[in-house]
Amino acid sequence: MRWICRYTVLYALSTRHDYHIRVLCCLVLYLCSLYCEVSADHQIIVLRIAAAADLQPVLPEVLVQFSRLHPNVQYSTIYGSSGNLTTQILSGAPFDLFFSADMRYPDIIYHAGLSTRKPQRYAHGQLALWIAYAALERIRSSWTIHRDIDSLHILTHSMIRRIAIPNPHHAPYGERAYQALQARGLWNTLHRRLLITENTAQAAQYAATGNTDAAFLPLSLALQPLVRQHGVYMLVHAALYRPLEQGVVVLQRSRYHELADALVRYICSPEGARILKQFGFLP
Repeated sequence: MRWICRYTVLYALSTRHDYHIRVLCCLVLYLCSLYCEVSADHQIIVLRIAAAADLQPVLPEVLVQFSRLHPNVQYSTIYGSSGNLTTQILSGAPFDLFFSADMRYPDIIYHAGLSTRKPQRYAHGQLALWIAYAALERIRSSWTIHRDIDSLHILTHSMIRRIAIPNPHHAPYGERAYQALQARGLWNTLHRRLLITENTAQAAQYAATGNTDAAFLPLSLALQPLVRQHGVYMLVHAALYRPLEQGVVVLQRSRYHELADALVRYICSPEGARILKQFGFLP
């Protein structure tokens, strides 16, 4: 379209045609300008998102619904532990938004002057303990599984040999699992059986592939069909660990602050909360 405009201008300036030819050239230029305006309005924008691994099941659905309001937006999403993503952002990683599983990490970004404003909470996460069917079969009827505080004691059974836990040093759900085990006096008893994973998604992968007897997972991942196919989950009592307040920030280096802010407003809206609730998140 640009070359049409360019040659129309050259033709109009370099010829001595009559009035009608010049009017036609002006009309072509006007149509070219309209096309350029429409093209600008429909320019594809790619939002680069850093997101905690517990959002893997739900964030794509949130983005699909958000795209109904903003059809010219595409997404490039990197999932990982909140701590590791924070390190990447502090080192200059070019993200537009950061969805964390713990408000502490976006707070670090904010105090480093790298976000447009203070973090905003979008959900509360829930910690689950997943046990493999194969492990339960070995234990047989000697234990009764309850979905309450006492469920953690099943981990002391000798048939529970491997327990996947996200790294407590940089994965919020791993840190909360550590707090829960400490609260029940089980950390020292179980630490030799712990299989430390890079993030919650890796812990869920071990569960889904039968490579662990138990795993501490976000409820959002414990609910996934491949994980539920191989075991059962129970919620860890919330009194045993610090609340999982999940927060989001828009990064200063983003070129699309207005659009990123719109996505934050959407995930914090009643519609966003409805989608998050389907995947185990609380308001």
